[in-house]
Amino acid sequence: MTENLHFAGQMIKSNNNWVVTDRLGSVVRSGTETLRYFPWGEERTTTTQNRDKFGAYFRDASGLDYALNRYYSSSHGRFLTPDPYVASASLTNPQSWDRYPYVENDPVNFVDPQGLNRRGADFSVTVYATRYYDVNELWSSEANYWAGIWGWGGGGGGSPPALEQPRGGGGGGSSEDSEAGNPPRQFVLGRAEAMSALFKPDCAKAVGAPDSATARNRLANANIEFADLGAFVVEDRGDHYKIAAGSGTIAQAIVEANAIQINTRLNWIAPDLTPARIDGSQNLVIFDFLAATAQLVGANSVSGAQFRTRTILHELGHLNGKPQERGSAAYDRDIFKNCF
Repeated sequence: MTENLHFAGQMIKSNNNWVVTDRLGSVVRSGTETLRYFPWGEERTTTTQNRDKFGAYFRDASGLDYALNRYYSSSHGRFLTPDPYVASASLTNPQSWDRYPYVENDPVNFVDPQGLNRRGADFSVTVYATRYYDVNELWSSEANYWAGIWGWGGGGGGSPPALEQPRGGGGGGSSEDSEAGNPPRQFVLGRAEAMSALFKPDCAKAVGAPDSATARNRLANANIEFADLGAFVVEDRGDHYKIAAGSGTIAQAIVEANAIQINTRLNWIAPDLTPARIDGSQNLVIFDFLAATAQLVGANSVSGAQFRTRTILHELGHLNGKPQERGSAAYDRDIFKNCF
């Protein structure tokens, strides 16, 4: 079955591959494949058709782009039929009088997702998770094919929770909400969800606060920071992988600075697609933190949003005085029982 996913109007998965899009909405990476375009959308090297490519358009077998209301030819830089949207023409803008050109002949700064009217391009480049298995290149400081994971340089230390995953991954996790956007945006949402959960008195008590108001005030005044807390290393236990002692930590609360530090090595956009190295080798595996967390807390599944919110709530408890500990299963079960 072919799977395509969109979030906030943008493609994040196409034909079962996680994709990277640029500010024009063009797919520039699909799985391990790189796509490059000339300004009007024609590919520098033609790749497989019948998938999303330039400017958020679907390119069919003929090489034409489907723009919802008409077809666009990237080789000509023009639509095949006139613009049906009369209001897109303006007496003060002669470029709009010709009803065939793409984005009034400015493909660098504008897009036209519906084939009706140009609009400004989104200049913030959104990067999404993509699988890439060359461990040497992945660990290099220049390789960032996994979206949301910053600072691939070395490091380590810390005591991670006891998380385990069946070999082959999956089973308990869900990637339906592997949202687009960078980690800070995800944790703005996570903080909001955590703040909402803390209205429940039992949730506030689960994270070491005497009442909801105190818990929410503490979270409102805490800083959420992002730092390289070490890469993840897993032990091969034969039928499953387990996060190794001394591996990267998921998050760490620093009480003195009133801050929650979040490890940039974890794929917070899609936690079920986090790369980890097998202890004692250079072999790379994909560790499913959603499945592992579900197993840890005894849940059927854990979503990406729940995982991020749980992380904030867990670390908020440490800010409230709960001790740092390796075996945190009981603590996390309490959070899931009372906060979700």
